[in-house]
Amino acid sequence: MNGLGLALVAAFGVILAIVAPPCLRLRRRRRLLASPLPAALGAGLRQTRAWQRLPAALRPQLEGRVRVFLAEQSFVGCGGLEVDAAMRMEIASQACLLLLGSRVAYDELRAILVYAEPFVVPRHDEEDGVVTEYEEEVSGETWDTSRIILAWSDVANADEYCNPVLHEFAHHLDHLEGTLSAHPALMAAYRQLQAAVDAGDEPPIDPDALQNLAEFAAYATEVFFEAPQALLSFSAPLNRALIEYYGVDPARW
Repeated sequence: MNGLGLALVAAFGVILAIVAPPCLRLRRRRRLLASPLPAALGAGLRQTRAWQRLPAALRPQLEGRVRVFLAEQSFVGCGGLEVDAAMRMEIASQACLLLLGSRVAYDELRAILVYAEPFVVPRHDEEDGVVTEYEEEVSGETWDTSRIILAWSDVANADEYCNPVLHEFAHHLDHLEGTLSAHPALMAAYRQLQAAVDAGDEPPIDPDALQNLAEFAAYATEVFFEAPQALLSFSAPLNRALIEYYGVDPARW
């Protein structure tokens, strides 16, 4: 084989290495989405909070996305915690609520790290050139776009005031896409929340959301799924923006 032939073979190999994995992944996902969950996994999904809240019409979509999620994601117990099947299913079902629209999976996510209890992370603030370092106890963290860390105790007790799965997976999507925190309706609602807090009111979105627009997007996502009527009353434009982004309307469930 001459030099040109070798170059063509090498170029074809490079192209194949780039194209083949996404094609194989897409094929695998289509197969998983078309197949029902095995009986044991289906029984586990029916015990989750997410399944029980969903209308019947959306349950098949959740089932398919959960199957893809469990096939693609790794769960790592931290600090001696053993992540069992029920814990994996609870996390997967809540995370997949955010995928019920046009999304099917979390493409870049590779691992979910789970602690038994809230964990401590280092923080630092800078003001006027002075850096203050401290530690903060948290229920979840999104590290780059490949890892999410969760505290199981808060996942298990999720409610309208705290849902770390919804919060961190909203961060993950926003880190990848960058569109939610930049939405005009979200920016306007951020200012509305600031005015409500300054006036001494008790808005449905946690005032901690005022750290920045990315945090606001994550906290708003929690309320959108957990207390949709409260969010709708607070800001109909924000509610519409989240409906467009996630492709579902929890206020109608």
